[in-house]
Parts: sequence; structure tokens; C-alpha cells
Amino acid sequence: MIIRDAPQMFTDNGGGYDMTPAGLLLLLGNMFYSDDPALTGDAKTRTGIFIDDVLQAALEGGFKHTDIFITMLTREQRSPGLSAMAQAASDAAGAQANSTAMNRWEFQGAQ
Repeated sequence: MIIRDAPQMFTDNGGGYDMTPAGLLLLLGNMFYSDDPALTGDAKTRTGIFIDDVLQAALEGGFKHTDIFITMLTREQRSPGLSAMAQAASDAAGAQANSTAMNRWEFQGAQ
């Protein structure tokens, strides 16, 4: 099934694909809120911090659907609307906040 006007979750880097900030928020949000058994301990804590950082920046940037976004993730309601909300949250958070959250997430994992 092709979803028209769906947000871009991956970009072609010429030799593979990179995940967009919205794609990462959606992927980690799905794992975190669905209680994925692969996500435990420190990794779960770091993932929660990443999501909180991005969603707080999104809220400050004008994103008003954080509660709905989290509810849809918790209920495992996968849809084009959820992808669109991830894109809107990522856009509202801005490139700097997305980058800072990602760097913090990676740095904490290296310790």
C-alpha cells in the first residue's frame, strides 16, 4: 500500500539510507511505549529521555498534540496520522533540538 503525502522517514544517502529525525522519534517511541522486550534497563531509560527531550522542544516550538501522539504510541495505533504527528513534532522541535537529543542519547549509551 502506498500512502500519499506520508512523511519521509528515511533519506537516500547514495550508498544506503539515513533515518530522519521524525523516523527516529517514531521508531523509538514505538519501542518505548509498546514495552518492546528488546528495550530494557539503561537503553529504555535513555530512550525515554530522548523522547522527552524532543517532545519538550516540540512543545516549546508550538506542537500541541503530545498527549495524542503518546496515546497513539501506547495503544500501538500505527497510521499515516501518527507518522504525520512525528513529523510535525520533529519540525516543531527544530534541527538543533533533534541533534542535541540524539547526541545526548548516543553519548549516554557510550558510557
